[in-house]
Amino acid sequence: FDSTGALALNLNLTQKSKNRGGRITGEARIEGGRFSTSFMSRDISRLDGVITFNGDTAKANIEALQLGRSSFSGKLDITSISERTVTFNLTSPYLDLSDIAVKKRIRKGGDFLINTVSGKGTLTVKEGQFFFLKVSSCDSELLLTHEKMHFSPISCIIGDGRVSGEVEYFTANLPTLFSLSLNLDNVEWESFLRDLGVKRKTLTGKLSGPLQLSGRRWMLPVTKGFDGKATLTSKSGKLWRFKLVGTIFSIVNIISIDEALKSGVPYKLLSGDFELKDGIVTTDTIIFDSDSMKASAVGSVDIVNGTIDTTLGVQPFVTIDKILTSIPFAGWIIGGDEKSSVKMYYDIKGPLKKPDVTPLPVKSIGKSVLGIFERVLVTPVRIVEPIVKPFSKEQSGEEDVPAPAPQP
Repeated sequence: FDSTGALALNLNLTQKSKNRGGRITGEARIEGGRFSTSFMSRDISRLDGVITFNGDTAKANIEALQLGRSSFSGKLDITSISERTVTFNLTSPYLDLSDIAVKKRIRKGGDFLINTVSGKGTLTVKEGQFFFLKVSSCDSELLLTHEKMHFSPISCIIGDGRVSGEVEYFTANLPTLFSLSLNLDNVEWESFLRDLGVKRKTLTGKLSGPLQLSGRRWMLPVTKGFDGKATLTSKSGKLWRFKLVGTIFSIVNIISIDEALKSGVPYKLLSGDFELKDGIVTTDTIIFDSDSMKASAVGSVDIVNGTIDTTLGVQPFVTIDKILTSIPFAGWIIGGDEKSSVKMYYDIKGPLKKPDVTPLPVKSIGKSVLGIFERVLVTPVRIVEPIVKPFSKEQSGEEDVPAPAPQP
């Protein structure tokens, strides 16, 4: 768009010879500057500041810079005007990371991004939007090269917790689009889920652990190019009833737990190890531990297509007589303590918004998966497969367990 603003110049140009470029010294002040640049994808909608020139170098005192929704102030040293190298110390009351993307260039073979400025400096952000996350109190050292922007180290408040590590955003025509390696420390689930667009209260607690994530360029949808891994732990929170949980407990029909989920079930531990490849998350160690029940899950979630394929094991801490005999199981694992408990398994498969939840007989679960569940759902147990008649106290040393009613 057209350039506007007030510009005051006090410059001297010295030319040593006809064959050599001139040397500029002096000062330029700009107020209300509005213009586009050759390297930034966003136009500068306001610039107030003073630039002092000294040959091939310059120093800028930026009083106000508006770039898209983002604003900046601070010091900028241009160490070489001809080479476009800089050092800087900038602060931002608000930063949207998409505003500082470099301009897309056109070349034969397709579009690509290129950064024509290189240098290093520090960036302090009071509040901002980094992709889908709201952040605050961010401090980072930033390295600019012709290939990438490298934030390292970076530390921000996200969901009332601290997230620190490093982030790389590649601006050159390379297969990798971004890469991050972060450590989460007491990030609040509720705030985090709200940033993801979850409006209903489903989960609270403090989330911690290491997270690695990278994305590949040229992927549609973008999530198809996501790879990474994480080991995450959440403690001292609550789980509320949502659609998937509600479907499971409507089958089990444990009224005490179903009622507790409506007001939030306090839990002691929620943890898991995750692998992400081509937008598909896999895990074999999700653990939920509370005074009301234990649960563990093994399987995968396809975030590209929005589907789930998971086996879930649940051990409610209620006596067997509180579990209706109409549960359609061909196999249970029965605890041997005074208040016998039951372990139940489910196959969860289909669209994330409305998956099919099917009770599983124990004999249909592979030994490796069953072994994982047994390490989590710990009680003195024996496997019943299938249950064809009630066990007596004399036979089992346990409380009488009614056989499941036949299914229509």
